[in-house]
Amino acid sequence: MGLRGAIVFCSDNDMSRIEKQPAASRQSDAKLSLHSGGLLRSCCAGWFSRPLLLVLVAGAVVRLGMLWWFNGSPLEISDERDFNGIAVGLVTAGEFSEGGSPSSMRPPLYPAFLATVYLLFGVENYRAVRTIQAVMGLALSVAVYRLAKRMYSVRVGIWAGAFCCFYPSLLFSANFLLTETLFSLLLATACLALQQFFHGGYRLPWLACLGILWGLASLTRSVLWLLPPFVIVFMLWATHGLPWNRRALAVVAPLVFFALTIAPWSMRNTRVQRTFVAIDNQGGRNFMMGNYEYTPLWRAWDAVGVGGEQAWYAVLAREYPEFFSLTQGQRDSLAMKRGLKFIAANPLLTLKR
Repeated sequence: MGLRGAIVFCSDNDMSRIEKQPAASRQSDAKLSLHSGGLLRSCCAGWFSRPLLLVLVAGAVVRLGMLWWFNGSPLEISDERDFNGIAVGLVTAGEFSEGGSPSSMRPPLYPAFLATVYLLFGVENYRAVRTIQAVMGLALSVAVYRLAKRMYSVRVGIWAGAFCCFYPSLLFSANFLLTETLFSLLLATACLALQQFFHGGYRLPWLACLGILWGLASLTRSVLWLLPPFVIVFMLWATHGLPWNRRALAVVAPLVFFALTIAPWSMRNTRVQRTFVAIDNQGGRNFMMGNYEYTPLWRAWDAVGVGGEQAWYAVLAREYPEFFSLTQGQRDSLAMKRGLKFIAANPLLTLKR
């Protein structure tokens, strides 16, 4: 019997077996098949489309090329080396420390992410970190697509997802041991949770997701922990059509879950630094560097490069002889007060800067 005949024979036998099955059994199998396909389609509905899948495939190819390009690259940025050092300490000694002493200079989540990767794939396995961050970049594109699709249209969503997928800064930052990729993904998913709250019947679980993701993003980059006043105003405005009890819940719930997410780290920092520190110790010193007598007039952000007797810490050491015996958090508090004092004494110069 030829190949064609064998195929026909097998097909005929299969069909005869199916025809001999009871009608109820055939209907049950058909319903199961349809249900499975419908379930898959419902899970993917709204999250993917054929053009988006093409974008993601192309994005994956580009990212593979960049992984090959960056393979073997050392850590060249000081922030990378700091994050890596903390992560290695977490893996080898179980301590969040710098120079052998407990530290609060960096938010904890990204070093914890690196430490997890090192535990799974080997200490200082930069290739594994870059690969995972490449996948995160693709996930970020899907999240941006979903946000834009719901706000505008499928077409806008595809363009937004594609722009995010191939945006040079996002492509390159995923190949450095920096917070940008993880932070962007957490922020985008927090926005998705907020969007789902408004589109999904104002349900509490979405507010919980919003608060937790907001807290995790803040533990990655501390800039977000100052958002509560803005969140309160926005939620009151966005829920103006709801009863007052629902509006109050919409305001309070995300704040509660946000606070619960960052609270363990804040308590640890406050105990270690002997003063309140919510996320990290960089806010006060950065504020002072932008607001003291040696801040550059036209490049205020470049005050980090001011050294010697004009450095922010040298100024504080002259004013507070005990400065270098204080904790990181206590020094940061002094720097914040010094910056506020300078602004109060020099409002016009502050505006000019």
